[in-house]
Amino acid sequence: MQAEGSEVSAELEFLNQQNLILSMENKALKQRLDNLAQEQLIKYCKFFSYQLLFLMRFLQIQIMDFFFPLFLFFLAVEQEVLEREVGRLRSLYQQQQQQQPQQQQMSSNHRRANSRDLLDQQFATLSLKHKESSPGRELHM
Repeated sequence: MQAEGSEVSAELEFLNQQNLILSMENKALKQRLDNLAQEQLIKYCKFFSYQLLFLMRFLQIQIMDFFFPLFLFFLAVEQEVLEREVGRLRSLYQQQQQQQPQQQQMSSNHRRANSRDLLDQQFATLSLKHKESSPGRELHM
């Protein structure tokens, strides 16, 4: 029964890890899709700007009066995309910085537990050797 519980616990831990990995991949894919959509918007805006510029030159319309506000709008869209990306990268960096101390703490706890186990094992070995070498004596403190 205990072996089954241990097996189920290990399987549950594995599934939780898989779920976490898939969730992170899903988030990354959603972010990538969002970035691609923004890149496509920028490309469309640039294409439209060039089309408009060509048309205005063809029609000899004053560029500054007509095109400049539209051009500023497209620049603002591109700047917003870049600011979002900077925010996303900052967030990712902060998450990585938070995860590193946790991983180091877990590693440190694991080393301490191993050292403690080794000391306990050595102490038990010494106690057994002491009892074997002097069976009639007791240690008084």
